[in-house]
Amino acid sequence: MNRSERGSVDAGAGTTVRDRRSAGAGGGSGGGSSAGSGDGAVADAATRLRSERRERSGDRPAPRLLGLGTALPARARPQSEVCEQIAAMLGLRGAERTRWERIWRGTSIERRHAVISLGEVLPLSTAARMELFDAHATKLAATAARRALDDAGMSASQVTDLVVVTCTGFSAPGVPRRLVSALALDAGVRTSQIGFMGCFGGVCGLRAAAAHAGAERGAVSLVVCVELCSLHLRNDRDPQNLVASALFADGAAAAVVGEGGADRDAVDHEPRAGEGAVRGSIDSGSLAVLPGRSRTIEGTLDAMSWTVTDRGFEMTLSRDVPGSLAASLAELSLAQSTVLLHPGGPAVIDAVEAAIPTGSRGAIGDSRGVLRECGNMSSATVLFVLERWRRRGGRGDASLVAFGPGLTIDLVELRASTRS
Repeated sequence: MNRSERGSVDAGAGTTVRDRRSAGAGGGSGGGSSAGSGDGAVADAATRLRSERRERSGDRPAPRLLGLGTALPARARPQSEVCEQIAAMLGLRGAERTRWERIWRGTSIERRHAVISLGEVLPLSTAARMELFDAHATKLAATAARRALDDAGMSASQVTDLVVVTCTGFSAPGVPRRLVSALALDAGVRTSQIGFMGCFGGVCGLRAAAAHAGAERGAVSLVVCVELCSLHLRNDRDPQNLVASALFADGAAAAVVGEGGADRDAVDHEPRAGEGAVRGSIDSGSLAVLPGRSRTIEGTLDAMSWTVTDRGFEMTLSRDVPGSLAASLAELSLAQSTVLLHPGGPAVIDAVEAAIPTGSRGAIGDSRGVLRECGNMSSATVLFVLERWRRRGGRGDASLVAFGPGLTIDLVELRASTRS
């Protein structure tokens, strides 16, 4: 459906994209109502609000996942080489070197991607790292976004809402505004950014995109997660920093959410030179995106943190995280869907796999595969898992599950059926 078609939706069906833009120009016929119109105007407004709520929650179907796209930096190196370089830069010797090798070998990661050489990052201030984020994030994010739009069969001009998710870099106007230009989005696109949420930011972003798409007839939301974790390598031999240094990598992922969407056959694409891995088109249009659920785990406020320092952002990870997550998953009722898990690390995957029902474990291999091939890319990673699952023919209801500082478990429900 193109932009003009979206604007021509029957007025009785609720607010449209064209209605919003006309109202912004002062064209509404109800603008002349006076304050003296009394209780009748209030009652009319309440009736309209109830009607809109009924229309949104009842007659209107849930927003659907229309397309996915991912992107990785062209710079890729084997995990063994990356970790040998880190050991040399940090000056690890003796017992520290032995512990470091045990940590990185235990990640099961085979390769990681980064926008620049790690040797360039270590001596930099946080300000300098943010300059590098500005220089590299938009290009990677735009690549993922274009692939998602291609997968959805849509043009950039059809996007009404843009949600950017990142916890690894900040500036203003920043990535959202730069993406408007890079993608040639409409000047009236509504933009927002979800920042510093950590690894469950991708779930938050997809939920926000679905909320935007469901709030207005004809709306199309584009959510883009971009994380340059390599910019936060720190000269710190603390075991928690070493674990983070062995796990995290760079990547971007995007999703398009809106009304309808016809099923499409899977098509594989070859990588383009200099763009890193390219993910293929998938049959994503049959999945409705529902808000899902969230759970904050008591007594875990300090189990995971992400803090700004003068030399990059500092990650802390308690060894109790896997057990805390597994113990709390029972409260989220995952028995009826396939769990698409953010692969925070092998211990997390193992703990969650043991805790969820057998029938929900069908995509655990996809989580392990993404971790093995790409590392932990924070908020973008769970969308890589979703895409991998769909490309190999994943079907049925699913729960997109991630976690982050707090300690918080968050999930969005993806339903193959039309129920909401």
